[in-house]
Amino acid sequence: VFAPNRGQWPDAVRFGTIGGPVRAWFGANRVTLESPDRTGSVSLRFDRSDPARGMLGIEKAPTYFNFLQSADPKQWRSRVHGFRRLRYESVADGVDLEFSVDDRELRYDVLLTPPARPDAVRMTCENCSGLEIDGDGRRVMRIDGQASLVQSPPVAWQIGEDGTRLSIECRFRLMGPATYGFDLP
Repeated sequence: VFAPNRGQWPDAVRFGTIGGPVRAWFGANRVTLESPDRTGSVSLRFDRSDPARGMLGIEKAPTYFNFLQSADPKQWRSRVHGFRRLRYESVADGVDLEFSVDDRELRYDVLLTPPARPDAVRMTCENCSGLEIDGDGRRVMRIDGQASLVQSPPVAWQIGEDGTRLSIECRFRLMGPATYGFDLP
């Protein structure tokens, strides 16, 4: 579940994950992920992104959260509603990113509006000691040479006029030592 920042986190954080398999914080043009062993973090910066663009929670969760992080009740944040999905609007022309969390990992969808192309999406890994695409097509980010964050290969589809999904081939593409994007061969 994604919770909006109501003062419980630093100002640069707009949303954070609550519960689930991954801890993540979402800022204007980046996502910061904590390593599974919680000893380090890595950030994904959206290249070509305008930080002034929109960021919104989608599909309100039935739960809410209370943040009581101080002895001073004036600092408490209560009844903060969570959201099941989080959308970054216009990370590139015609491109939105939509995040969700399932039982195993943080996922994101790259939403393209014609004539946008997948190669318009570039992400740079910050605080990352290594970035690679493994033999199974997964993106692997190394943190301090020890912990790794692994993302399953991308899945892509085209939505037909009748709403049906047509699966299309997609894969990660390295674009530099710390930058990746997507290919639709």
